[in-house]
Amino acid sequence: MAITLAQVRTKITETEAAITKVKTAQGYSISDKSVQRARLTELTEELAGLRRDERMLEAIDAGATTGILTAKWS
Repeated sequence: MAITLAQVRTKITETEAAITKVKTAQGYSISDKSVQRARLTELTEELAGLRRDERMLEAIDAGATTGILTAKWS
């Protein structure tokens, strides 16, 4: 199933909210172990992928093609 631009934008908003919560969440350490409620790196990587999808879908909506050339066989 293909994802729509609206769905990508919704996921971006949700991911940005999650990142904000992670940044303000409190973690704690016991001895040499530390605990964090979520992994910020994973969320930022997910956000980067969503932004890439958003740009691609915006380009497609604007009429851009994939850029793949097809050969014409005579």
